[in-house]
Amino acid sequence: MALDSAQVTAHVTTPSGRVIGIPAGTRLVFGRGPDADLVIPAGRGLSRRAGAISAAADGAWVANISYTHALYAEGDGYRIRLPRLDGPGEPSAGWFVREGTALIGSGAMLDEGQPLRLAVALRAAALSGAGRADDPGAGGDHAQVRLTAIQLCSRSTWIRTPSSFSLR
Repeated sequence: MALDSAQVTAHVTTPSGRVIGIPAGTRLVFGRGPDADLVIPAGRGLSRRAGAISAAADGAWVANISYTHALYAEGDGYRIRLPRLDGPGEPSAGWFVREGTALIGSGAMLDEGQPLRLAVALRAAALSGAGRADDPGAGGDHAQVRLTAIQLCSRSTWIRTPSSFSLR
């Protein structure tokens, strides 16, 4: 993928310092296997095809495409375990970065200070009008918190059947 700042929504920096631009509408598959777009020489806890970063006009989506290994997204004050792929097809869950940075990798990659660094330019959010401080519905950092809450709560009985929940 060419690094063209006029069209690039997101950038991934590898532990070795290599920077890869991801234009909107494209996807970068990473892992330790030779068929990945970005081969990561991590041995522990990373699948041959571990994850995918899909760039959009207003940010980047990170998903775990492994059937066996965990993949994490980490930022300022959070570490989210991205769900493994359940079956064939596209992942149904992941992490959306509207602007800023997130560290991506296996638990070992994060713990050893060797993650991928995903950076989404503020320009991408500005083009869509999202994430502005004067627009409370735009999301920004709060969108990540809401997404996390939805992911965690969707596993709870009371969210599926609200009548079964009581404050008593």
